[in-house]
Amino acid sequence: MSHYSISDLEKLTGIRTHTIRTWEQRYQILTPKRKFSNIRYYDNAQLRRLLNVSVLVNSGLKISFVGKMTNQEIYNAIDEIVETPKVEDLFDQAIISKLIHSGLTLNENQFEKSFASAILKYGFKTTYVRIIYPMMLKVGLMWGKEKMTAAQEHFISNLFRQKILTSIDALPLPKNNNEKWVLFLPYNESHEIGLLFAHYLIKESGRSVIYLGQNVPTDNLTNIIETCQATHVYCFIIKKVSGSQYQNLLNQLEQLYPQINILVSGNSRMLGTLELGQQMHWIKSIEELMDVHLAPHLSF
Repeated sequence: MSHYSISDLEKLTGIRTHTIRTWEQRYQILTPKRKFSNIRYYDNAQLRRLLNVSVLVNSGLKISFVGKMTNQEIYNAIDEIVETPKVEDLFDQAIISKLIHSGLTLNENQFEKSFASAILKYGFKTTYVRIIYPMMLKVGLMWGKEKMTAAQEHFISNLFRQKILTSIDALPLPKNNNEKWVLFLPYNESHEIGLLFAHYLIKESGRSVIYLGQNVPTDNLTNIIETCQATHVYCFIIKKVSGSQYQNLLNQLEQLYPQINILVSGNSRMLGTLELGQQMHWIKSIEELMDVHLAPHLSF
């Protein structure tokens, strides 16, 4: 069972610690448990309840009213927001809350239903921006603080991975064979959700994509670049490790292929320590990533 501090709840829900304590004392929204050392903590069920309460309060319900609702009444109210959304932000919060719950409980049926609601409302690209991306940030925070097990994180990540792959497969074959993009994660990198979305955007724009996926050794990468005569190389750097291996990789690519455009995304702290040459471009945000597929030709 995961144990959350009140500061963990603030980071995951956006509700200030002072407000959480007030809601506990006045409206019994949560009932913290205590360890043998008498330190207060919260479990997955209470995190889920607080996420849902936040959605309902943001929808206009008074906290005094929500505090009297049973868990089932809260679930029903969340379902109503999903089925008949009046405000997009509330819909997003409700879907993300349901998806987090599906990951914690390994509930694939709930995941499928929630994801389908988002796709029906937004389509794939906007669902990624408004639902998948912020959801995975929360999942990363929970996993990093050991509030979600590796199995739970893999469960939800692989479900998202399947959805993105299905969307990629549904796209038509590329029309622009003048640009050949090689997409990869460096050796020891395995988090590929962002790279898969880049694959979707680039293929949707009509460009040719050679997708190598995760954990690619450098010697394999250089062979592929030469074989397919790549015009662009794009990688994501996520892990917080020594930047020397990444700097060496980028330097090698720049020296071997001065005519190729090199793009990088990922961990801003890690990328901020790297020196990027003139032919390299750091895509710093999801908005910049979205712009990649808009330009008819991308070069630097």
